Amino acid sequence: MNKFKQVMKDEEGLTLVELLAVVVIMAIIAGIAVVSISRVIQRTREDAQVSNVQQMLASANLYDIDTTEGLNVEDTPLSKFEEEGSIKAITFTDKKAEIKFNKDERDIISVSLPAEVLQAGKKKNIEQTITENQAGGLTRGQLFKDGVGSETTELSN
Repeated sequence: MNKFKQVMKDEEGLTLVELLAVVVIMAIIAGIAVVSISRVIQRTREDAQVSNVQQMLASANLYDIDTTEGLNVEDTPLSKFEEEGSIKAITFTDKKAEIKFNKDERDIISVSLPAEVLQAGKKKNIEQTITENQAGGLTRGQLFKDGVGSETTELSN
């Protein structure tokens, strides 16, 4: 124990340079962590909107099965499902009247998404039509594009 006291007797603490080096290293690590975390948050927001599209198509399918009229009307808006109580609340978009559902001659339901009706962080969706067959394989890269999207995309089966 005496030997330890003798060694520590000459030590007076950290120098200013050593302390500055520690602070710089911690700042670099914090900067990397912030960038990584913000990417994870953005991907999560995009994945939530992909899930919303899949759930919209599932709700339209149930509406078609449960109601006597079904989806026979062209361009059935998403807001109709909320008005009739099929969906309790639509909170992921303010433009629910612009999202339209159709059913083709083979009874396949599709949703038409105009550009910019869905938003995940700073990214907005591109205009496209997605069928219930395509919804299961929908990815965030197919739904979103950097910045404001304006092109129409048809997904392949």
